Formats: sequence, structure tokens, C-alpha cells
Amino acid sequence: MPAGKKPEVPKKIGKLVLVADDHRNIRNIVCFTLEKEGFGTVQASDGQGALFALLSNKVDLILLDSAMPRIDGLEVCRTLKKDPKTRDIPIIFSTGRTDKQHVLDAIQAGAADYIVKPFAPDVLVNKVRKVLGLPVEPREKDEPRHG
Repeated sequence: MPAGKKPEVPKKIGKLVLVADDHRNIRNIVCFTLEKEGFGTVQASDGQGALFALLSNKVDLILLDSAMPRIDGLEVCRTLKKDPKTRDIPIIFSTGRTDKQHVLDAIQAGAADYIVKPFAPDVLVNKVRKVLGLPVEPREKDEPRHG
């Protein structure tokens, strides 16, 4: 590193994202990716944990796995959209399914968007930024598109 040059510190965006997924590795990768971009994160390992996390955290967005134990993502989404305290929190569904009915079910439950696993980090970040109304970073032309 050149003398006098400080290491680059991630910018703080001031937005908190709840990442709910029953796979720890996916949660950790997603949180690392978002934190590197300046987002704060909170984790939940299932639908019940996601609902519990919302009691003590004021989140700006929820990234919600559709297939989780105890309470699945669709039911969590429906529950949140019925509650005046949480109905305005945007939800992005994270799913391995690509069938149109599943996507339609997510949108009808109240999802703002969805992303199909596996996804590239820049696709995730851009979807989060878009749903939050933040500027979206341009993609590299040669990268494959996922989600």
C-alpha cells in the first residue's frame, strides 16, 4: 500500500437487512456480501426466527428464503403484510424454484421482488439497492445473469 494511503473502508448505507435462510452458509455469504457494500444485517435461521428478529430490530428490507422449517417464507410474508407495523417492509424472496406458480405465489403474498439461487453477489446487491430505491451499480457485460 502506498505511503499515506489508508485502506478502503466500506461506506455505511444506514439500511438494515434481515436475512432469513435455513442454510447457515448462504446466510453468512449473503450477510458478508451486503456488509461489504455498507448494509447492516441481522440473521434468522427459520421463519419463526425471522418474526422474532423483527420484534427487536427495525429493518429496512427482508431477504426471505421461501422454504424454511417451522414457518415457511410465504407464511412469514403473509403474516408481515397483515401487521400494520411490518406491512411496509419490502421483502425479496430468495428461492431455488423457478416455476411461475411459485413466483406468482410470492408476489401475491406481498413480495417486492425475488431472486433465484444460486445468484451472483452483484445481482443480489443490485436487487436490494433497487427495492430500497438506491442507485444500482452497472453490471459487467461478460458476466452470466442469474435471478
